[in-house]
Amino acid sequence: SPDGSMLAASGYEPGTITSWSTETGELTSTFRTEQFNLCLAWSPDSRRLAVGTYPGYVLVWDVPSGERKLSISEDGQVKAIAWSPDGSQIATGLSNGAITLRKAHNGETLRQFRQDKMLTILAYSPDGKQLGSGNKSGVVQVWDATQDQGVRNIADDALIPSGGIAFSPNDRHLAYWTTEQIINISDVETGQVIHRVPGPAGDTLFPAWSPDGKYLACGGNDGSIVLYELETGESRSWQHEGVKAPVATDAYRLVSIAWHPDGRQLASVSHKESTVRIWDAPTGKQLYSYESNHAKSPVIASICSVGWSPDGDRIATVGQAVKGGGSII
Repeated sequence: SPDGSMLAASGYEPGTITSWSTETGELTSTFRTEQFNLCLAWSPDSRRLAVGTYPGYVLVWDVPSGERKLSISEDGQVKAIAWSPDGSQIATGLSNGAITLRKAHNGETLRQFRQDKMLTILAYSPDGKQLGSGNKSGVVQVWDATQDQGVRNIADDALIPSGGIAFSPNDRHLAYWTTEQIINISDVETGQVIHRVPGPAGDTLFPAWSPDGKYLACGGNDGSIVLYELETGESRSWQHEGVKAPVATDAYRLVSIAWHPDGRQLASVSHKESTVRIWDAPTGKQLYSYESNHAKSPVIASICSVGWSPDGDRIATVGQAVKGGGSII
């Protein structure tokens, strides 16, 4: 959750969404959907949890009370869901290409947009005035979230969902991973590419901006991390200690990176590994590493995600089970 007090998880199989206290590790809530859960998002105030489903519903729960607040039927599978930064709106992207913005407290439709391919990702700009979208054909667009008209085409060669999209903290730039193995940084206002950064080998992780917007980080299949400094235009890269992969391989690929709230440290994990590594981002120096408790579990194959608490004091990891399910540490 945004305040770091809870973790939530949902599998694709029909059934449940579960949340835990990060302080005690105890189960706090279980919500039953009886549908295939495709996407999940916390509200900014950490009180509400939204899920998009197949065959096509948006469900919203008040987590402290366990009360379901909204149940909205859609015209297709809900493939992407996003809250506006102030929590007043929920945006949904459907398998038929439709995008709908609604009031979060009652589900009332505010505006609708349409493009012609299945949506796979949505992201509000930090000021909440713009909504970025990416579809399965690699088209990236930015919509005006304050009115019914106004769209800017940013790219038609993005790798979605492999690379994702990311607004800079100042709302001015949008980063995405292209089919040319390049990380493009575009000016949101004009749609023009202003920086082209050579990316890691193979597919990359979602580009991740540092909290101050000074750096953009990406991880690749070859176990490397690329860091780009926006002000100087300089980029540097480094690999996990002990990884000497000449080409991209499944065993070495990074599966998750996360910025510390201070904007200087990065946490990373790679496939088939149970080690969390912490880096000094400006220098690429590994500060320390530790073996996750997932390594002690006979049913967990690898870590698939890592994240920091908002105060930077704790790290959470998600483990991928050998056969279905998973665990959070």
